[in-house]
Amino acid sequence: MTGTPGRTYCFSVRSGETVGNLSAWSPERCRAVPLDDRSLTASRGWVRRTEAGAFEGTATRSSTPGATLRLTGASVTRLALVVTTCPTCRLISTICTYSATTRRQVVRLASRITLTRGTVTLKVTQRRAVIVDGLIVTRR
Repeated sequence: MTGTPGRTYCFSVRSGETVGNLSAWSPERCRAVPLDDRSLTASRGWVRRTEAGAFEGTATRSSTPGATLRLTGASVTRLALVVTTCPTCRLISTICTYSATTRRQVVRLASRITLTRGTVTLKVTQRRAVIVDGLIVTRR
């Protein structure tokens, strides 16, 4: 299944046999498709690049303190950021993008919050590389 970026999909399954017996429905599981980094409005200080292996083939990079990425009109109960972590990345606010090897991963920003509507703003706070590949916004 190919999902639409920014949407959340939930599934529950059950099995059946030819004589009509059905199992109970499984617990519901939900997965969100990230918004690509190009869906976020970038202030000055960000560079959008084509990168092999990046979600949708692009990533947005900055090391400019105060540079922001924004998503307006969001309706949110959970947030996660698709970022590149690396050996030279450092702790940025409450998000640590350090890893011994360079790789892409999802970092949760908020696990269940009250439904909030408005603008999501990501802000660079240090003169260290920040590489954003996508944003996961869910309402479930």
